[in-house]
Amino acid sequence: GRRVAGFFCDYVPEEILWAAGLTPIRITAGRGNVIAADKHLQSNVCSFARGCLDQALEGVYDYLDALVIPHTCDVITKMYDLWAYRLQGPSFIHYVWVPHKVFDPDAVGVMSGELKRLKKCLEEWTGAPIQDSALQEAIQIYDRSRSLLKRVYELRRTDPPLITGQEAFAIALSALLSPKDLFNRWVEDFLAERESKPSILERRPRVVISASVLDDLDLVRAIEEPGAWVVADEACTGSRYFWDLVGEVQGNPIPALVRRYLNKLPCPRSVGSLAPRKEHLFHLVRDYQADGVIFYILRCCDAHLFQYPILHQRLQSAGSRILYLQGDQTVGVNEAVVNRIQAFVEILQE
Repeated sequence: GRRVAGFFCDYVPEEILWAAGLTPIRITAGRGNVIAADKHLQSNVCSFARGCLDQALEGVYDYLDALVIPHTCDVITKMYDLWAYRLQGPSFIHYVWVPHKVFDPDAVGVMSGELKRLKKCLEEWTGAPIQDSALQEAIQIYDRSRSLLKRVYELRRTDPPLITGQEAFAIALSALLSPKDLFNRWVEDFLAERESKPSILERRPRVVISASVLDDLDLVRAIEEPGAWVVADEACTGSRYFWDLVGEVQGNPIPALVRRYLNKLPCPRSVGSLAPRKEHLFHLVRDYQADGVIFYILRCCDAHLFQYPILHQRLQSAGSRILYLQGDQTVGVNEAVVNRIQAFVEILQE
C-alpha cells in the first residue's frame, strides 16, 4: 500500500523516503539494445546510465510515484534533466546536491541543508509532516537491513564459505528492490537456517570483485561456474551500499543521517575517496582470504577508471593477483569476458 520512489546511487537517504510513506527502489539498467536513450545521450556515456534511461523511455518505470536523483557523477546528474523534462514524470522528482568533498567539514552544512530540503519537499508533496519518530523508526529498519547484510557476507569468510557468491549477491540486490521491513524478516529467517549449518561447499580459489556497478548475477555466475568462489565485493550495489550504519540517534535524526552519508564507504566520484576504497579492498582481501581480485569497470566510467591503476598497483604489490575487465551493462558478460575469467580462475587454481 506504500507509494514507490525510484532512486539513483547509494548517496540518496532512503530513510527520509521511507519515513514519508514511500518504498525506495533502486533504478537498474536491464539488458538489451539501447535505442531510445541514444537519441538523448552522447556516445561516451556509460552503459549503465544509457540502460536506465532507455528503460524509462520504454515505460518500464511508469509505475514510479517519485524519483530522487543525487549529484554523483555528471551523467547521473544529467538523468535528472532528462527525466524531468523529456519524460515529464513521475509527479515528484527531486535532486539532491551531494558535495564532492564529502570529508570536508564544510560538507556537513551543505548536506544538512539538502536533506532538510528533501524532507520539506516530501512533506509538501504528501501533505503530511515527517515526524522525528518516523525518521528514527526508518533508521532502525535500515540499520537492521545493513547489519543483516553484513551477516550474510560474513557467511563467506570461512573456507569453504557457507553460501555461494551468487546467493549472497542475490540477497544484496534484493535489498535494493524490496520493502525493507519485509526484507529484514526474510533475511532473518535465511540466517537462522544457514548460520547454524556447516558448509557443504568445496574449497576453491577465492575472489573479491571491485566494480563500478552490478545489478544482476551474470558476473558472479561467470566467476563461480569455472571453479572459484566470489567471497566479497567492493561495489555500490554491494558492500558500499550497506557497510556503514547510521547508529544510535538522539534528538533530531538529520545530523545522524548527514554523518552516515558523508562518511560511508565512498564512491570514486568523491574527492579523497581513494584511500578509504583502498583500505576497504585490502580489508576484504585479507579478512575474506582472497586469492585474486577482479576489477569490473564499465566503459566510460571515468571516476573508477581514474583510480584503477593506483588500486591495481597497491594490490599487486601486496601479492594479489589481478584481472581487469571492461564492462558493458546493456550487453552483460559476453563470451570474450567469460573466456578471460576462465583463464584467470585456472591461474588461481594452479
